[in-house]
Amino acid sequence: MNFNQRTLLKSGFLFLLKMAVFLGIALVLLTGASQVLKPKDNTPASGIKEPETRAIYTERKNSLDVIAIGNSDIYAAYTPMQLWKDYGLASYVCGEPGQRVYEAYYLLKSVLEHQSPRVVVYETDEIFQNASPAKEREKLIFAGLADKFPVFQYHNRWKMLKPEDFTGKVKYTFDNFWKGFRYTDRVDAYLGKRYMRRRKRITTMDPIPRYYLDKIVALCREKGIELLFVEVPSANSWNYKRHRTVAQYAKENEIPFLDLNKPGKEYQVDWISDTRDKGDHMNYNGARKITAYLGKYLKENYTLPDRREDPAYADWNADLQKYEKAIQSVGL
Repeated sequence: MNFNQRTLLKSGFLFLLKMAVFLGIALVLLTGASQVLKPKDNTPASGIKEPETRAIYTERKNSLDVIAIGNSDIYAAYTPMQLWKDYGLASYVCGEPGQRVYEAYYLLKSVLEHQSPRVVVYETDEIFQNASPAKEREKLIFAGLADKFPVFQYHNRWKMLKPEDFTGKVKYTFDNFWKGFRYTDRVDAYLGKRYMRRRKRITTMDPIPRYYLDKIVALCREKGIELLFVEVPSANSWNYKRHRTVAQYAKENEIPFLDLNKPGKEYQVDWISDTRDKGDHMNYNGARKITAYLGKYLKENYTLPDRREDPAYADWNADLQKYEKAIQSVGL
């Protein structure tokens, strides 16, 4: 080995060593900053992302039998306390505005560290909720980094740091008796055309959503969880081509799929009275219809316990009283 070769090897080794040291220091700093900046509570004041959704962390460990996940369509149309009142189902809705499939995957993975539901209800509208390819890749990278290092999500929390943030102790206290449902009695009618005209064509499912949808399916199967696809009524974001795309994927993967945009005998959306924003989301009146149908389907197709008489769930009956009182006060 001549002098030049030895010099190149030495310089290459030093470069790799410096790079390893740099990455090691960066990893330590990111981990430390994440531990400090990650919210130690899930209250709205804590700065946690979507506290109504992450109030699920306050629920007793392994106490939920059904978890629903998706974008804003699901938290507007699925009300867990109605399922509790009618069937004694302990469920929670983990919806987020503009949620992407990869965000649903990371959120579900986090929730399953605390819960072991029998059924996951996945609302499929977000499969087609994509920005430009460049923007979507940027959001995907950010979501992946935020999952590993919360500092990427919560870097602005330095303004509200308290002594307990440096102890690392996490204590979730937000009791959300809505169980993730977001109530409104606002009525804003949809007066548009019929949007579910039959089409032979399908809509292409982009590679990123499909990849993470596959990961959600694999995660549920790994955990022994039944997966149910649901599409709640949305005149503005849904159509028959999208229905066919999801139906084809569901068939290939042996997943039940309920598309509630197709009128059924047991439910019928009234687009004059059941939408809060001209056909995009359900209001409370629409949510009651959708939840009633889903509750009946869940009880008839899955082995789910009625927990209303279980002393361990006494707090759910207390939450039901809060829920009904809140709705009555808004109505009055």
